[in-house]
Amino acid sequence: MKRLGDDGSCSQSKQLSGSLSGDSDGQSQVPASGLGDTSRKLTIDDGKTFLKEVEETFQDQKEKYHKFIKVLTEFKYRRANAADVIAKAKELFEGHNNLISGFNIFLPKGKEIHLTNQKEN
Repeated sequence: MKRLGDDGSCSQSKQLSGSLSGDSDGQSQVPASGLGDTSRKLTIDDGKTFLKEVEETFQDQKEKYHKFIKVLTEFKYRRANAADVIAKAKELFEGHNNLISGFNIFLPKGKEIHLTNQKEN
């Protein structure tokens, strides 16, 4: 599956879960690419669900949500690389281990963000 979208026509949710070929029902799966190859298969619905969780977590801090969307867009248009996206996500999601864990499923094996022992907000 393409990760964090890179085809220039993806919606925000596709930026995270990737653009899929074939059916557009959110259940299609293709081999991993984008941030890196993994053995995990993800769907558009996975991306939508995660973005919704980010939005809800930062409902009182909309700027953090918008910064996350911005970094995804920068990656999509190749103005940021995978390391940039991971670093920014780590910064934005600090103290929110649920978001870090959720984001980690989109990352290649070995590039996951390590969880801290901080309490979640």
